[in-house]
Amino acid sequence: MAKAKKKLTPSANKKDYYKGNLSAPLVLVVYGDFECDDTKAALPIIEKLRKDFGDKLLFVFRHFPLTDVKNIHPHANQSHVASEIAAEKGKFWEMYEKLFKYQTKLERTDFAKYLNAIGVKIPWEEFEEQMKLPKYWDKVKQTVKNGVKNGVTGTPRFFINGSLYQGEETYSALKKALQSSKNK
Repeated sequence: MAKAKKKLTPSANKKDYYKGNLSAPLVLVVYGDFECDDTKAALPIIEKLRKDFGDKLLFVFRHFPLTDVKNIHPHANQSHVASEIAAEKGKFWEMYEKLFKYQTKLERTDFAKYLNAIGVKIPWEEFEEQMKLPKYWDKVKQTVKNGVKNGVTGTPRFFINGSLYQGEETYSALKKALQSSKNK
């Protein structure tokens, strides 16, 4: 008897950072790291897929900083926490863009500049206090823990309709996988 493929848990939901309709027939979940060159390289591919599939595709981004998992990317944990501060103000995607755009400038002072640039005006002392709050760190750690449980070992890691994608991380390969998933 064939072993059933393990499905992504939790599945995409309203607690995630997502673009698109939660009831879309196609769901692309990406575990990524703001300090990872490969995750950054995947962004144009993801955007092209979103454009191609339109409202039929839901894109979800989940935290997976490689600081703890593989002891690389020394600024990753803090960058993901900074994105949580932005998210609390409704500015996750704006911070996401800044962190990837300025991927080589991820010091604490940089995070404060990026937050201010996207309209999250926080005095330095308050920012420093917020960066220490367990609620942000715990959320990032829980997402990483869930990623590990789902077989995530590096970034970016893709899931298509709840199944771990193990093919090439190219536009054509991902498009084909999404089309194939759509026809099932």
